[in-house]
Order: sequence, then C-alpha cells, then structure tokens
Amino acid sequence: MRFQKAVPVWLKNEEKSLNSICAFCVMFGELKSAELYITANNCYKVYLNGEFLGFGPARAAHGHYRIDVLPLKNLKKQNVLFIEAAGYNTMNYWVLDMPAFLQAEIMENGEARHWTGKDFYVRRYTERLRKVSRFSYQRAFTESYVFRESPEKTYAEYFGDGAELPARVTSGKFLPRETAYPTYGMLWGNKTENGTFTLGQGLPYRNICMEIEKLRIFPIEEWESNPSDFICNLVYEKSAPKTSFSGGEYAVFDFQRAETGFIGTELIAEEDSHICLLFDEMDLRKSPNEPSEIFPYRNGCVNIIEYRFVKGIHRHFTFEPYTARYVKAVICEGSVRSLRISMRKFENPEADRFSFWCSDERLNAIVDAAQRTFRHNSVDLLTDCPSRERAGWLCDSFFSARAEQLFTGRNRAENAFLYNYALCPQLPYLPNRMIPMCYPADFESAQYIPNWAMWYIIELYDHFLRCGDFNIAQKSREKVYGILEFLEGYRNEMGLLENLEGWVFVEWSKANDPGFIEGINFPSNMLFSKALESAGLLYKENKFLRRAEDVRDAVRKYSFNGIFFEDNRIRSEDGTKLTGHITETCQYYAFFSGVASPHLYPALFELLTEKFGPLRDATTVYPHVHKSNAFIGNYLRLIMLADSDKKGKLRQECVDFFFNMAQSTGTLWENSDPYGSLDHGFASYAANLLVRYISGFIAAHGKKLLFTEATEKIDCAIRIPVGDEELLFERKGGKENLRIPQGYECVRQADERGKVRSEAVV
Repeated sequence: MRFQKAVPVWLKNEEKSLNSICAFCVMFGELKSAELYITANNCYKVYLNGEFLGFGPARAAHGHYRIDVLPLKNLKKQNVLFIEAAGYNTMNYWVLDMPAFLQAEIMENGEARHWTGKDFYVRRYTERLRKVSRFSYQRAFTESYVFRESPEKTYAEYFGDGAELPARVTSGKFLPRETAYPTYGMLWGNKTENGTFTLGQGLPYRNICMEIEKLRIFPIEEWESNPSDFICNLVYEKSAPKTSFSGGEYAVFDFQRAETGFIGTELIAEEDSHICLLFDEMDLRKSPNEPSEIFPYRNGCVNIIEYRFVKGIHRHFTFEPYTARYVKAVICEGSVRSLRISMRKFENPEADRFSFWCSDERLNAIVDAAQRTFRHNSVDLLTDCPSRERAGWLCDSFFSARAEQLFTGRNRAENAFLYNYALCPQLPYLPNRMIPMCYPADFESAQYIPNWAMWYIIELYDHFLRCGDFNIAQKSREKVYGILEFLEGYRNEMGLLENLEGWVFVEWSKANDPGFIEGINFPSNMLFSKALESAGLLYKENKFLRRAEDVRDAVRKYSFNGIFFEDNRIRSEDGTKLTGHITETCQYYAFFSGVASPHLYPALFELLTEKFGPLRDATTVYPHVHKSNAFIGNYLRLIMLADSDKKGKLRQECVDFFFNMAQSTGTLWENSDPYGSLDHGFASYAANLLVRYISGFIAAHGKKLLFTEATEKIDCAIRIPVGDEELLFERKGGKENLRIPQGYECVRQADERGKVRSEAVV
C-alpha cells in the first residue's frame, strides 16, 4: 500500500520536539467517491467540516507505518478537513519514539486531488498546552487545554489563508491496516452526585513518571500548568442536586461500567472558567454516605483532563482514548451550566459477532465482561490494558489471542501484533537476539523479560494451530532461533537455565520475589521446556523436542520435593540446594508446561484441586505455599482444571474469581484485587473457559472444530464466529442442537488431540 503523491510533513524544525502538537487543514470542493488516505507518527485525529471522522493510525514496527483509508461522505460544495496530530518524541510503551510526521491525501475515484506537500497547511496547535506532566510511566503526556473559542468551531475552520505550508520530513515503509476500523459509539454518563470542595493541607503530588529524565520529559519547573498539586489536596463534601456549578463545586458522572474511548465534555460557560476532569475505573469510597473518591492516581496514572474555557458553548473530546467508569468534573474557577459528560467509544467491532446466553446469569455477566474487556484491548493489536499503558505485551497476548478467535472467528489483531514483532529490528538497548517484552515500544532502560520471549515462541505455535497459516511463523523463524540461542548461554551442567538476566517474571505474587527467582528458577525452566517443544513442533526440529524433554526430566529431578515442586535452587559449597520456597503458581506452571500431569503426579494434582484455588485461606491452609495471583497463576490453574477430570470445579471457581469484577466494573481485572488495571486484555480468556465448560467447544484449528464433552449441560444459546461463518450451539431442556459451517468438521479432543498436532506440523 502506498501514497500516490503525498509526502511526509510537519511544522518546520519541530518533528523531533518533545510533545509537538500540530493542526493541519485543507479546503476542497465537492468530490465523487472520495477517500482520505492517512498515516502519522505518532497519532492523528481528523474532522470533516467539524465532524469527527477517525483516530489512528494502527501501530507498526520501527520504520513502518500503517495507512488508514477513511471514506469522505456527505461532502458540500466547500469542505474543510482539519487534522490534529501529535508527535511525542518520548520513551513510552504506547507509541514509538520516532520523529513526527503526517502524510495524507484526498482521493477521488482512485486519483489524488489534494495531498500533504501541496495544499495542506499547518500551525502549532496552541490550544493544547505543550509543557505538561507525563500521563504515566508507560504513556506520553497529559492533556491541558486553553480554548478561546468553541472547539467545534475550531475543527470546522480553514486557517490556510496566510498560514505556512509544512516542511517535508522523513517517514518510512508503508503497510495496510490489518485490523477492522474501530467503532465510535456514544455513551452519556449519569450524574450521580454533586457537592463542594475546599483546599486541604498536603504535599504536592509527585509520580515517578514526572521525574525520570531518561523518559524525556519536561522539568516540573517548566510546566505551563500543573493541576495535580491542586487536585491532590481537595476535600469534598456532598450537597443537594443542582444543574449549574461555580468555582468550588463538583459533579460526578457514572457510565455504569468501565468504558474506553474519548471522554467528552459539553457545557455552557457563563464566564471564563477553569475545569478539571478526574476519572478512574472505580470509586474508592468505603460507604455510600461518603463523598465519592475518584482517585486519579490509583493506577499509576495522572487521570486528569484540564480545560480553560472562555464564556460560551463548548463541546470537546479528549485527543487520546482513556478508560473510566466514573468522571468527576471539578469547577476550579468560573461558572458553568448544562454540564454533561460523555464518551465516544474506541472498540474493536468484530467482537460483536459472538453472543452468549445461558441459564446462569452469573456466567452471562462474566462472559459479557470478558467480551467488553476484549473490545477495549484489540483495536489495532492485542494490548494489556486500555488505560495505563495500551501496550502490546507478550504473555498477555497468548491468552487474549485465544479470546480473539472465540469472539471474532479470526486473529487479525494478533496477526498485526506478531507481524510487528517479525519486523522489529534488533533494538540497540537489548542484548543481541533478545526481543522486547512489549512492542511497538521504546524503553528508557535496557529492560527485557526472558520469560516473555519464551511465551512468544509458545504463542507462535499456538497461532499456527489455530489459524493454520505458516506465514507469520516463517517470518519469525530467525527470531525464534535467536531467542533459543540466547537462552542456551544460561545452561548449566544440569541442562537447566541458571541466573537468567533481565527482568525474570513469573507472576505478580511471591513467585517473583528476588529470593524465589535467583539461581535456577523452576517456573522459568518449565516455561523453557514448553518453548522448546513449541519451536520443535513449529519448525520440525527434533533437537528442540529432545531438549524440551531433557529440561522436563531435569526439573522433575531437581525441583520436586516429594509433595510440591519448589521454585528454585541456589549454589552452595556442595553444588546446588533447594531453597524451600514453594508457590502455588509454580505447581500450575508444571502442569501447563507438561512437566507434570494428573497421571504423573496424581497426589499433587488431587491436593491442588481439593485444597488450593483463589479462595484458599493461605494463613491456615498450607501457609508455607504462597498464593497465586490472577496473572497468571490462577489462569494456569483454570486451564489445568479444564484439561482434567476435575473440570466440574471450573464453574464455581470462575464465579468466585470473576463475578465480583463483572458486577463492579463490567470488565475483568489485572489482579485478584482492585489495584492496577481493571480492564486487562488477557482476562478476556475467561470466556473461552466458560464456553468450553457449557458447550464443550475448545477452539478452531484450521478447518477442525475441537470439542470435548460439555461439563454441565445447562440451557444455553451460543453463537461463535468461525472465519466468515458461524457455529451455533443451543441446548434447551437437555436437547442439543449444533450447526457448524460448511467445510468444517468436529473433532473430539480426547480422541484426536495427537492427530491434530501431528497434522499441523506437516
């Protein structure tokens, strides 16, 4: 895909400036079959005659950019295209640290009529303040605005008369967009509370992202505005409902569930006014009688949007997407009325092809929350969360990719994600042959996760099984072999990895404490055996398969203490010794990797299934075995149950673990408790587990639809997309009806698992 005539442009000498925000515009007449071809680094937001058109582009690897094609409809005799574009030029996990540019052309019947480099004009977008706080460690900058006229008027204005043409800069290679274009449906928040506030006594708010110079940030003393130091010291008091607000008052709006998109503000300013929007996924107050506590820093972010409006009518949406259930509008100065808060959604529409109903409303709520969580985390690639990071993390992607196939019948977001990795160059701050832990991203430190590189290999094989397409695996071959070569450098005399460097990550729990991961870390070695097996099956390399079994044998020999697998061994004068560190998560890694099975370790399996799980009281029941967290131990446990004759426990454990999340935010969380992200992509895999539990459907492997026996035969109606077709499963009063697409066949996993595997690698 390419441009016909457009060239990359930006404001002269500003393409490498920190937080460079530009406005572009072009005026054109009525056209037939008109389309806008557009891409940028980092982000653009485009309006046609003042009406929002789209946000993008989809992300790609270093030196590559995906082109969006947006239809231009309802054109007038004279039209204005207005583009707001941001080039952040900072280290972050959300977009690449590459010089800014915009490249766009308006096409009519396949011919370029207007393009950057010809008649698109530019100005600095001064309405958005440049020198401000960073939003989070993982994302770029917060949004603070000063509007001297209605934003809607600005977006419809042509400013080309007397304005300068932008300077030509550099871009890179172009790619088509892989994923579906997002949906932008509208939601309105319900006003649930209002009151007053006073300024308390306290210290200024500081976050690590505000002070790490290597991130490339503005020094605090240079900021043009800093609402945090005011917001962090406010003391609130509820009052009677009202419809107009003055300085010292606030109002709270509730979307009913955590939603992701562009937060909208609509009001009439009766005088010049200063307003801050605070937002979060949850309300932290302990009692409904207390004022709401929408804490904008809970998730390590600065969830504050700041506005200064002149007198008049104003309607504005944030430039970037955010995640919120609650929004608190704080009137710092001035007076406003007719205040409304909305959200323009930013979601993957393909997930709507899936539908689920069963006679247990708790399961319906969990699957609905999983589906919503997936919509938010798959717009252009698979992301961890749509709030703090919006980053494409490995390991998370293994689980959310399986959910993508269930919800959409395809793996377009995963394809884009894995293709980005295939194109990723050797990054200079990483060891040779090592890949980044999340991507596209640029890091302020040389941090990497060797375990995530192993998950990458495991996912590539899983992707191949699901999609039956070897293309991405072929493009990734060099990286897979390179990773395994890199890891071989840590082999010891036992054939196990020892003293892995980088960020050795097992789980957000005791399993990740330094004393548990030092020396020979067994969860890492278990994962290594799975990665070796995946590479061997994917590329038909028997040496990798033999090596995988050798690692498994060594783990069984050196980790198992007769009851549990211990987490690590360390060096002593007599060789190596077990540390006595035992985590629940280590056991689940053993079963996931094939080191253990119910057949090989029946006593351990019985113990885990009967005495352990998310509700275990770890103070009284095996207190020396440290408890798992959601990511990823509890998920590995659920997979273990689903693959065993104990799968009858799955329903209750899913209810125990997920139902409160679904009720609280309508999404599924990063952790077992409400800290961190409450809308995390990997968690959408819960839907796969419950669909399997009720219907027996596991997944599609090419043209084979894998089934096992349904665990509990309750009434249900499930529609599952399969490619361009759909699978329908219904059960009513014990009578089942299954309709599969033409050209597909059902395969019982219990009888055909090995056959499917062997066929996949031919």
